[in-house]
Amino acid sequence: VLDPVWGLLAEAGVPVVAHCGSGPVPGKYTGPGPMREVLARHPRLRLVVAHLGMPEYAEFLDLVADYPEVRLDTTMAWTGFAEEFAPFPRAELPR
Repeated sequence: VLDPVWGLLAEAGVPVVAHCGSGPVPGKYTGPGPMREVLARHPRLRLVVAHLGMPEYAEFLDLVADYPEVRLDTTMAWTGFAEEFAPFPRAELPR
């Protein structure tokens, strides 16, 4: 449904902040898989993934490595709530 909008945003170079992670409640369009599909069609989309993509941190870090216009927002990262709900994997800290 939003594919034409993603395309227009990519063409315009407008940054978009999106809650892409599947937490706290997964949905059909949440998680790294659906966002990877969007980025495959619109690789120039300037996407800012809110909350490091909680809880799929590693997968969203992979998107950052694969798509130069993708960034991760660190809001709520490493807070008591985030660490209780979806602890950041310490092995991913060097990334």
